[in-house]
Amino acid sequence: MAKKAHFIIAVFILAAVLLPFWPAAAVGLHQAYFTVGKNEFWIDNNRYLMDVYPYIKNSRVYLPLRFAAYAVGLRNENIVWDSNLRTAILIYGDKKVKVKPGSSILYVNEQQIIMDVVPEIYQNRLMLPLRWIAEALGARVEWDGKQQKVTVIYEDKMEDTALIENKENKIEYSADKGEVIVKQYTWEDKYKGEWNWKVNIPQTVYDYYRSKPRRHEELENNYKNDIARLREKENRLNQELEYWYWYYRIYPGDSPQEAAYKYRALNEVIARINREKDKLILEYEQIRSFYQKEAARMIKEGYVPYVTEEVNFKLVAKLAESLVSKFTGSMKDKIEFVASFVQEALPYVPEEGEYPKYPVETLIEGGDCEDKAILLAAFLKAMGYKTALIIFDGDPGHAAVGVECPGAFGSYFEKDGVKYFYIETTNKGWRLGQIPPEYKGKSALVFPVP
Repeated sequence: MAKKAHFIIAVFILAAVLLPFWPAAAVGLHQAYFTVGKNEFWIDNNRYLMDVYPYIKNSRVYLPLRFAAYAVGLRNENIVWDSNLRTAILIYGDKKVKVKPGSSILYVNEQQIIMDVVPEIYQNRLMLPLRWIAEALGARVEWDGKQQKVTVIYEDKMEDTALIENKENKIEYSADKGEVIVKQYTWEDKYKGEWNWKVNIPQTVYDYYRSKPRRHEELENNYKNDIARLREKENRLNQELEYWYWYYRIYPGDSPQEAAYKYRALNEVIARINREKDKLILEYEQIRSFYQKEAARMIKEGYVPYVTEEVNFKLVAKLAESLVSKFTGSMKDKIEFVASFVQEALPYVPEEGEYPKYPVETLIEGGDCEDKAILLAAFLKAMGYKTALIIFDGDPGHAAVGVECPGAFGSYFEKDGVKYFYIETTNKGWRLGQIPPEYKGKSALVFPVP
């Protein structure tokens, strides 16, 4: 009988996981300040360095958003950059703040606030005056013109998070109640060894991705919004033209000079509006071409961006390290061990339509074939293996994972000279290279994960 292996790993994904480590501050009133032209800032009596200097533009002090967020008490896990929407999202308690370079609109819980500045990218950092972020999150800002210093005073409502270790190889991270979602997983490896794993996942990370539109939804919504914007412009031009038709209307009592003036003026208006409409037509063609290219790119990439999305991948990388930390074996053994976790510990949840999940969602909710395949591909990629998503023909087609494993045998799909051995994710017991009978001999698309 195989020897049972028991271990519990509780992992809380802190700033050290998602982004470079940021020390937590104690609960209470805190003060931070920045100085124009200096790449350092202070929180209480602690000095920290930045990779960009604050500067003055249009009588306003611009600070890098990430460090400005630190100055009002946010942690790394509360700061998210959505590369698809080019939007920074700050999550603090029940507040969600969104800001985008080039846009003067600041969103606080979806409520629009018009700023008198436009955030900009400078040296690869999103820059804007601290006051807007501070006031949105309930902090107070003071400006000392003589010393060129910005001071922010805030009350930190998030407790310290500390590492606890004991003699039983139990690794835990404690956190303030309500900040994490606790998941307890149980499954068996291929040798019938029983495994238990406890994972604490940040609530804010899960909430963000749970409410985030899927990539195809974002593309469709953005396209509809752009088309609606063009139609609104067209309607305004038509209304303007109708106004001028009536304004320059020629009446029977008008003198020849008046009639000639109105005729010329109306034709000038018509010519100008037609030029504006020509611009709209050109803009429409550009928008249509852009979205056609984006749709083609999305088809070409498949579900790969859900595997490689930055914040999720950093989270999964830390989890993968923890997951295999107590397991010893060959490369093939480790691949099948992680696959057994995805196959058995996470429930298969069928879905209607296309709704691929990010790994953090699948870890909490379970998922269907593409969701579990995305998660397993992310685990294997984080472990350093060449990995691919395999999608069979169909609507939607069945999804699985392929991984390069020298010395392995069984079914594989070849792409660009790499043999990706098949792994099923939906049910337990499937080994590397084993493929369900219903998919043997069927064609599939292979999407390598870069």
